[in-house]
Parts: sequence; structure tokens; C-alpha cells
Amino acid sequence: MIGYVLDESLLHHYAFGDNVAVGAIAALDSRSYRLCVPAVTLVYAQAGLSADQCAELNGVIANLDSMAIADLGDIWHITDMAGVLAEMGRDSAASAAHVVAVAKRLEWPILTCDRSSWHELEHGRLEIIEVADGD
Repeated sequence: MIGYVLDESLLHHYAFGDNVAVGAIAALDSRSYRLCVPAVTLVYAQAGLSADQCAELNGVIANLDSMAIADLGDIWHITDMAGVLAEMGRDSAASAAHVVAVAKRLEWPILTCDRSSWHELEHGRLEIIEVADGD
């Protein structure tokens, strides 16, 4: 099954009603693509949002059959994420580390609104797709 792992920028843009982010999620859902939201990434994306914005983001995740949360309920998922965080440097965001760990495990590309934030990790082992106007 084909799917995408959503990063913090895409979730954050969605919460602010960005037409590109909203349109990308709607288009992928309508085509039955699977969408995965790493739990740690959702925490970072919601930090600083209003209660209404969090409710909107939670609502789309909870109500679209195509979306699923990737949690850290499995000890091996935690170990995978720790390995990614060690590779990236311990000062890197746990949000990005969870996205990378999930993308590697599922072998799915990362969907973002900010490709430049992934520049250092894009050397062939991860597929990064930026959504932009016209996509």
C-alpha cells in the first residue's frame, strides 16, 4: 500500500488553514493513499496552537480513514527513533526523528511544506516531497 508520512510543517500549515496543506491531505485521502502522523510530531505541531486549531487538526486525523497515528507503543519503535536521533545529533528535534523513523519503517516518503528543513537528511536514503501551489 502506498502512503506518506506527514511532517510537522504540513500539520502546522493544515492547522492554520493553509489551502495547499488542506488540499494535499484532501487529494491524497480521495485517492485512498495512507497518511501517517507520528505522535511526537503531532505534539510539536500542536505546540502553541489554539484549542480550536488543535481540535481541527485532531478532527481530521480522527475522522479520515486514510490517516493513522504512529505511536511509540512498541519498544522497537522507541529504539528505532533513538537510533535516528543519535544519527541526526541529540540536539535535533524529536519531531523530525520520529518522522524519519516512521518513514524508514514504513518505507514511505515524507510529505512536507518545507523541504529546506530536510536538506541535511535528503542524501538518497529518504524521499522528501514538498507540497506547493499547483501540486
